[in-house]
Amino acid sequence: MRASLLIFALTLATTLQLSLGQDVSCTRGDGKPGYCMRKSQCPKISNMIKQRRLRNSYTPEEITYILNSVCPGSKELVCCEDDEKVAEGLQMLRDQECGVFSFAKTFGGSEVELMSRPWMVYLTINNNSTTHMCGGTLIHKRYVLTAAHCFNGRTLHSMRLGEHNLLTEPDCKVKRGRMVCAPRVVHIQRGQIFQHEEFFKRALAHDIALIKLPQDVVFTNSVRPICLPVNETLQELATTMDKFFVAGWGHVRPNVPSTLLTETIVPNLNMTDCYNSFNGISPLTTSLLCAGDVRHDSCSGDSGGPLSHVTELYNGVQRFVQFGITSFGSPKCGDHHPGVYTKVGSYMRWIAYKIATK
Repeated sequence: MRASLLIFALTLATTLQLSLGQDVSCTRGDGKPGYCMRKSQCPKISNMIKQRRLRNSYTPEEITYILNSVCPGSKELVCCEDDEKVAEGLQMLRDQECGVFSFAKTFGGSEVELMSRPWMVYLTINNNSTTHMCGGTLIHKRYVLTAAHCFNGRTLHSMRLGEHNLLTEPDCKVKRGRMVCAPRVVHIQRGQIFQHEEFFKRALAHDIALIKLPQDVVFTNSVRPICLPVNETLQELATTMDKFFVAGWGHVRPNVPSTLLTETIVPNLNMTDCYNSFNGISPLTTSLLCAGDVRHDSCSGDSGGPLSHVTELYNGVQRFVQFGITSFGSPKCGDHHPGVYTKVGSYMRWIAYKIATK
């Protein structure tokens, strides 16, 4: 269900004006990033208000700080500098064992080795009387990362963690002359969805969402989180790497969905070439990545899945890191138009804040 270029093109001349709501990221008057929230929820401003009641006035520094804390479009909310919660969320991600894999190798799609991509999540989405599927990744024992457009007017039906072959249970393979089976698939029937507050359905801006699971998942050989680009060094790799892995249960040929988890290698494209490949019709931003060619591409059904690669720069060890989320592209996969992906590194503060506060 990867969103098509046709949908994206409907908003060529649209300028989005939003009044920011609660928990939306914002930029303060002093240039610092923050989140819109009520004064009582912002520790620094709440403390200033308490001190004012004792002194009967604000200090000049406090007045300047409060004037810089205006949340655009709202008289009720303030743009709160909340680095503590962001740092807490980032530390939660750093502290976990993530991105551990077996076999980095891998139309262009090939079936991956059983249990070699334990972060992959198969999402079933309700759309009135029909269902669609999206991909996702386990990034934390309580959270799945996916694309916001998967939930356009739709609801989450179920999630499968540790899935490989949609038609078998359990999944087994013969390895070195003996039968090896993965643990049984973990089926989860509900979750709390957090779409990015500035997600714009028609333009697919800020196409990112988190699903909070009803309880912590138990990690096994087939269920483990992928790493995220938690620092600037990792985030910069997204533009310097020459290729990525794309995995999912999307179409391997037009109108032919895969029942097996497959993966392909896609070349990383610079944004100028990407812009030109779409004849300059899409206002691509630095919060996006572009990857793919005629024979190697993500396709319908891969939405929400990961654009990833192995790096040795994750805490000094070799790990799989997710750099992108499958977002949109041409309806005809592999037709010279690359796939476009939400750049995960551009949203690490948003992800970390959600994990720490929700």
